[in-house]
Amino acid sequence: MTCLRDNLGSARAIQRNGGVLESEVHSEHYQGMVQRYWITLPRPAAPTD
Repeated sequence: MTCLRDNLGSARAIQRNGGVLESEVHSEHYQGMVQRYWITLPRPAAPTD
């Protein structure tokens, strides 16, 4: 997941849900620093008959 570095609300929400900061990179598109996070998604439930 990504968010702008100055978007503290989004960064906190990502971190509260297990996001781990990987890096910060400059984005020409957003004209600012973007934080890149890794998240772990839960496995889907096994199908039931």
